[in-house]
Amino acid sequence: MIYLIIWAVQGAIWGFATNKIVENKGYDENWFWWGFFFGLIALLVALSKPTVYHHSEYESSEYLPLSSAANSFVAEHRKNSMNDGDWECYFCHRINADYVTNCGCGKSKEESEQQKAINAKAQRELRERQKKQQDSISDNANTIELIKEYKELLDSGAITQEEFDKKKSELL
Repeated sequence: MIYLIIWAVQGAIWGFATNKIVENKGYDENWFWWGFFFGLIALLVALSKPTVYHHSEYESSEYLPLSSAANSFVAEHRKNSMNDGDWECYFCHRINADYVTNCGCGKSKEESEQQKAINAKAQRELRERQKKQQDSISDNANTIELIKEYKELLDSGAITQEEFDKKKSELL
């Protein structure tokens, strides 16, 4: 019985230590049970995990507004912290290792990539719509200019009122 209690206490110590190391490295995973059952092995694996820097660590309200130099540092740090195959969660901007299928925020890699694709498509459509609106505005401006020119011709007597009305109705 005493051995069982010693084993449980020892497992709890390993579990808490392993879980705390994983939390300090920036992961939202619960490693208590890994540490509880596997002890030193789980602790060594937790120590070997790379540190994850969250997007919000650099953009918290106490550090805002960031200077352009600080923004470039953050961007460079994020780029350097991503290894081949790592992915950034679209929702929380956390960088995840390539073997991780779900982010700490609960969203999967597939959900994140689908949302990125949807966002990219929406941005393309918005740019196209804005371009069409600008083209329409420039066409309207050209139409107005033509009507003004025909009005000047009417005022100077070069064309008749009927010709002006006909051209105006064609343009509008």
